[in-house]
Order: sequence, then C-alpha cells, then structure tokens
Amino acid sequence: MLGYCKNWGSNGQKTRSASANGGQMVIERKSVVWPPSYILRHNNEHDFAKAISEVTRPRYHDACYELKVSGRQVESLDKVAIRAIAKGIGIELLNLKPSDLPVHSSIPINWSFRRADAQQHGEHRGIVVLCQDSIELEKFLDDSAKTGTASAMQKELSAASLKFNGYSDMRKVVLLDFYGTDLYEDDIPALLATVSYSNEYR
Repeated sequence: MLGYCKNWGSNGQKTRSASANGGQMVIERKSVVWPPSYILRHNNEHDFAKAISEVTRPRYHDACYELKVSGRQVESLDKVAIRAIAKGIGIELLNLKPSDLPVHSSIPINWSFRRADAQQHGEHRGIVVLCQDSIELEKFLDDSAKTGTASAMQKELSAASLKFNGYSDMRKVVLLDFYGTDLYEDDIPALLATVSYSNEYR
C-alpha cells in the first residue's frame, strides 16, 4: 500500500502496527527530495531572510515591502557569504528614501526592492523576502522536476522493498514524504503511475 504527503517526515522510519482487520502491518516512511539541493536552498533562504530582518529592523514598518533575490544565487552561498551579502543589501535598504523605490541591482547578487501592492501579503508590515527564479527557468524546471521526482520516488520505493525482507507475513505500507517547491501535491498521483513497485504494496 502506498501513501503520500507533502510535509516534513523522518526518512527510513519503520513502524509495526495493527491493521483494521486485526492483521499485522509494517510501515516504512521515506523522504522524496527534489531537487536534491532543496533542503540546502530552504535553509539558505531562511538564513538570508533572517539576516535581512536583523539589519533592517529599525525601518519599513509603515507598510509591506518586497525584497526579491535570485534563489539560484542564494542556493550557491555558504553561511558566511549569506550573512555578509544580506548585511550589505540590508544597509543599502536602510539608506533608501521612499522616492528611490523601486530599486534593482545585480550587485552582489540579483535583487530588487519595492513597496508591495495593497493586500498582496495580507496585513503584513515589514519586508517580505522572496527568493525567485526567472519565469523562463521555472517553466523549464517543471518537466525536469517531474522527471527528477519520479526518479527519486523509484529510488526510495526500491530501498523500502529491501527493508521489508523478513516481514513476509505482514501487510506492507510505504509512506512517501515529499520535499520541494517545483511541484504541487496534485502532481503526485500522476507520477505514481510512472514508477514501478512491488505488487505487495497494492
């Protein structure tokens, strides 16, 4: 039996339990990550936004503002570089006047800053950091994400099958947790049809 959800989980977590009909079942939980750098990028984006918030705390509480930065560039940075670059951009933001907005720059990474449209982020006041890629790149990544995610699913299902050795008398359940930003939960059922897995999961 296969189940899935798009949230955080513990990779390789095996659990024994009783099924509804009283029989024993064993549950294997696996994490499907795509792109492979997703977790690193997620952490980098969080650290970047936190550093920006620390530097710009004295200003920009009158409304909501958007700071857009290149997600691909942020992904490639180490922690020291993230803090240094965020601090540099933050200092530039502190020195801006309302009449300067919007601002665009490619130094030291691609970024832009503007006052957000009314209600775009609800009642939020302050700076919202958005790590984005170009529309052209996102369109290209859609097919790549589907292919890569299906491949990662196949890898984890094959690994789960090996871990079920010795549980032949139990019902086997595999739960897949998905980590990534390139696909939506509605994309997953179609991908399940493209991978092969043991009849014992059906």
